[in-house]
Amino acid sequence: MTKLWVGRLLVDQQLSIEEYENIPQPRLELHTHVLYKGIQVGLVLGMGVIGPIVGYRKGKSLSSVMQYAVKGGKIGAGVMIPLAPIMTELTIRGNEQERIYDRAFRLRHHETQLRADRWSTYGCLSGTILSAVSGSTLVSDLCTLVQHL
Repeated sequence: MTKLWVGRLLVDQQLSIEEYENIPQPRLELHTHVLYKGIQVGLVLGMGVIGPIVGYRKGKSLSSVMQYAVKGGKIGAGVMIPLAPIMTELTIRGNEQERIYDRAFRLRHHETQLRADRWSTYGCLSGTILSAVSGSTLVSDLCTLVQHL
C-alpha cells in the first residue's frame, strides 16, 4: 500500500495518471478493499438482520433485540475479518499479476468504492474514539451500522 493510495482513500487526494499507475503492491490494496467490504457485510447482517431476529425470538422485547443486535454485529465482523483474506485469495487464485494489478488500478479510479471505503474508515475511527471516551462498544457498533444505511 502506498501513501498515494492512502491519500486517495482518506482525503480524496487527486492523483496524476502516473501516480494512479504506480501500484507497487496491488494484492495488498485488493485485500484491504475486500476486508472493508467483509466487515461491512458482517456488521450489517449481524447487527441489522440476524442479531435482531435472534433477539426477538429469544426475548420478544426491544432490549433483547438491541442486546442481540450488538452481539450479532460483533460476531459478524469477527467472522468476516479472517474470512476476507481467504475469500480474496480464493477469488484471485490462478490469476496473472496483470489481472490483480488491473483490479487494484480500477479500484483507485472507482469514486463510489473509494467513497464507501473512506466513510467506512471515518465511521470506524469515530466509533473507536467515542467508545474509548464513553467506555461503550455500542457506540462503535451503532456508528458503523448507521454509516451503511
